[in-house]
Amino acid sequence: MSADIPVSLRESIRDKEYEASRLLALENYTKAETIYDEIFTELFEKQSIEDRRIHLGASLHMKGISLLFQNKFKEALQNFVLAYITDTVNSPVGEESNADQAPARARALNHSGPGYYPRL
Repeated sequence: MSADIPVSLRESIRDKEYEASRLLALENYTKAETIYDEIFTELFEKQSIEDRRIHLGASLHMKGISLLFQNKFKEALQNFVLAYITDTVNSPVGEESNADQAPARARALNHSGPGYYPRL
């Protein structure tokens, strides 16, 4: 089963992602974080309605970026780890290791360091 964003939401999600990216470029990290939260919530709620998984990793990952720019390192790491988990869960059976190529894993490792296991 596909974890793609529903067609009915693609345009609005794309518009919100564009606006959040624009805000990141303008260094308005708090507002960008709010928009990524809105995207996550909208997609999360849609999962229940459609009774299927919808990929949430991008919004979690980008929220982590906005938190990182705000020097909220622990919260950023939590979002990177959650994005990685989402990437893994939404991978086709037998291809879970492909999530290791996703940006969320690299960010989680880069911001935690070798042997660092924060209490999330």
